[in-house]
Amino acid sequence: MGTWQTSISERVTRFQAFHRRANPRPLLGFFRGSEYPLFRYPFSARLPAGRPLQPEDFDVEAFAGDCERLFLEHEACGGEFIYAASAFWGIPWLEAALGCAIVADHGSGTGVPFSPCLARPLGCPRANRRRPCRLPQPSAC
Repeated sequence: MGTWQTSISERVTRFQAFHRRANPRPLLGFFRGSEYPLFRYPFSARLPAGRPLQPEDFDVEAFAGDCERLFLEHEACGGEFIYAASAFWGIPWLEAALGCAIVADHGSGTGVPFSPCLARPLGCPRANRRRPCRLPQPSAC
């Protein structure tokens, strides 16, 4: 650790004080690199463009490697923040969970809901009020 890098346990204690609003001063930390997920996670450059993404398109081991790299890069910066991995935030998960097709947009650096035509916004399935606990299957326009 650098001369101004504190241990994880000390950083956790400082964040606990922050959440209690009892910290004596602001916390200092850094966010390194691009905020665009398709640029932040090199594995995502291999996501196919021009078609809806499928579960098998995601290389979980490569994503885990990117998360480890990001943690180590942020640790090297010093400061009081703790870099934490999360679900790949380049995917609009809510739309995907609702059955919307998601396409990698390598131009904007994110994943976007996709519609094959404009008749159905975002290509999302229609809700079925008779079976509210079951997700409807996506359908073509």
